[in-house]
Amino acid sequence: MKEKESCHPRPLDDIAWFDAFSGISGDMTLGACIDLGVPVPWLNEQIAKIPLPHVTVRAETIHVNGIRAVNVFVEESGPKERKCSTPTESSCRGGAGGDKNLHVHSRNYQDIRELISNAPFSPYVITSSLEAFGRIARAESAIHGVPLEKVHFHEVGGIDAIVDITGTFLSMEYLGIKRVHSSVLSPGSGSVRCSHGTLPVPAPATLEILKGVPVKPWSGSMELGIQRDQPPDEDVAVFQGIVPSGELVTPTGAAIITTLASGFGEMPPMVIGSIGYGSGKRKSRGPLPNLLRIVTGREPGHDASQSIQPSQSIQPSQSIQPSSSIQPSSSIQASSSIQPSQSIQGSGRIPCETVHILTTTIDDMNPEFYGYIMERLFEAGALDVSFIPVHMKKNRPGIRMEIISFKGKMEQLMEIVLTETTSTGVRFHMEERGVLARRSVDIKTSLGILKAKEITAPDGRVRIVPEYDACQRAARDKGVPLQDVYRAVEQAGMSMI
Repeated sequence: MKEKESCHPRPLDDIAWFDAFSGISGDMTLGACIDLGVPVPWLNEQIAKIPLPHVTVRAETIHVNGIRAVNVFVEESGPKERKCSTPTESSCRGGAGGDKNLHVHSRNYQDIRELISNAPFSPYVITSSLEAFGRIARAESAIHGVPLEKVHFHEVGGIDAIVDITGTFLSMEYLGIKRVHSSVLSPGSGSVRCSHGTLPVPAPATLEILKGVPVKPWSGSMELGIQRDQPPDEDVAVFQGIVPSGELVTPTGAAIITTLASGFGEMPPMVIGSIGYGSGKRKSRGPLPNLLRIVTGREPGHDASQSIQPSQSIQPSQSIQPSSSIQPSSSIQASSSIQPSQSIQGSGRIPCETVHILTTTIDDMNPEFYGYIMERLFEAGALDVSFIPVHMKKNRPGIRMEIISFKGKMEQLMEIVLTETTSTGVRFHMEERGVLARRSVDIKTSLGILKAKEITAPDGRVRIVPEYDACQRAARDKGVPLQDVYRAVEQAGMSMI
């Protein structure tokens, strides 16, 4: 695909508005990002790190209702996975996306978490991708009445969805977007066929994911015919009826936009910089083209003289402002020497991200409950939980509970606190924190293969840190002291560095 020369966003374009006038799916989002200037070769280099063997992204330029757009395909050169039985399968992006060549594989939630968590991406990309899949997992769990860890992704777990979701957050990072807004979504109308049979639109998973998000009804589109028994200059448009829209918002599209968007409504005030169009696979059945439009720009009044000169070599920056329902932000500035997965701010060597701090004080609760509550908070996505002794009113000893989380987890965490404790209120505020690059690794030790963390210091030095849960299991299984397991991991880790 020949890239648009004018589509690359200007350095100060850090706001994106998703105009989902014809819905949203994973491939439509990725196509619009590529149209905005994300290079396909770079994207394929990043996707190869997940790893998904023999998988590549291919993009082609097409015209839909006269509008130039990018159509994206996820292709495998190796053994193919089972394809969907129908191009209209709900969780297979069959609505707005409608890809007939989907790669479907049954993966559980933990499989996908491990794939993404072990990829050498920035904290923003990993956390956002996991949040998007978490939304789908929680929806499936609620619909089918099964525990989260037993949720299987028969369709959405396909390679296409993994590429669409991680590719979108990689693209947002590449483009340097700090804030995302979206138009109000119309999920569609009619029915859709999926692995569970024929279901009404919105599909159950999509509807569950869109809880708390403003939507509008689909009013139908007029299909026009031309009556040709009139002279050529007197053609008469004949109304042929209302065309059911089908599935406009797919589960993958819903998960992506609810993770990204800070609000849903009109276009925010901005100086427009670039526009990208991504195409779905379904052919337009009415006058409305099956496209997603992403508009990027900057805040009015932002001094353009501060922008980086074209002669500078700019690597992707990581700086996404979280959604109101949803997600972390990372405030990272571009650097000519930084790779996309590093995205460093300040000194150029310390990745930073935005977190929210939730606090409450308790002086009248059974102390036996605290351990259980801490487990619940971590299971719900808390980054850290601490209990701090405090002296409260009426000279009562109490506990100050402090929880660190990304914005997208705040509501769920507050619900746990206010349900499981005797507290009647939770305070919260936003803070920035610097974090070291880290990833999960498998260490081959004398006691077997054990999980550990690989942490990279600002000066590039790497250290291996034993993973407590893995070590304590090995200590019990092998009947050896825990400290011996730690030493085995540390020694093996030193040989890897």
